Amino acid sequence: SFVPATEEVTFARQINVRDNSILSNQTSLVGRLTTGKLSHAITAGVEVTSEGYSAPGWAGAGTRAPQSIYDPKPFAPVRDFAPVPSGATTDGTTRTVAASAFDVVTVGRLQVNGGLRVENDDTEYRALAVTGGRTDSDAADTIVSGKAGVLFQFRPTANVYASYGRTVTPPGSGNFALSAQANNANN
Repeated sequence: SFVPATEEVTFARQINVRDNSILSNQTSLVGRLTTGKLSHAITAGVEVTSEGYSAPGWAGAGTRAPQSIYDPKPFAPVRDFAPVPSGATTDGTTRTVAASAFDVVTVGRLQVNGGLRVENDDTEYRALAVTGGRTDSDAADTIVSGKAGVLFQFRPTANVYASYGRTVTPPGSGNFALSAQANNANN
């Protein structure tokens, strides 16, 4: 932080350790078929994913003396640098199972498309403070996303297209943290 009276910057040193893991299988099937005057381009898929996150807390990052913003010393010594685990930690897991289907139907110069994705997400989050306080939270939800569109081809190089889609972000997908606040995406 900057102290205007002394025109010096005080440093806040941190140690960050993160372990992220992802195991995922995404399988897609693609097919084309014609039913009368309708031509279909169909895609269907399944996804099974497991994600994990762990962030142990550390202490002992050391300190540096405050420095002038006009005469910084980038190689100033760090005192009391002795990293040790602090006992605090955060970790989380998310498991996802999803299925999706998408179809493009063509009739002459008109294309109509639509798709749907249904997924089940299960997220667990745990935070342990240095003081021993513990926060455990979990959330499981089935999420449905979809889209639909229409395309009309005026000429081989000119199209008009309209579409609508709705997607949802699963709770805890940013950092596995969950929230009980009504207006928070991680609830």
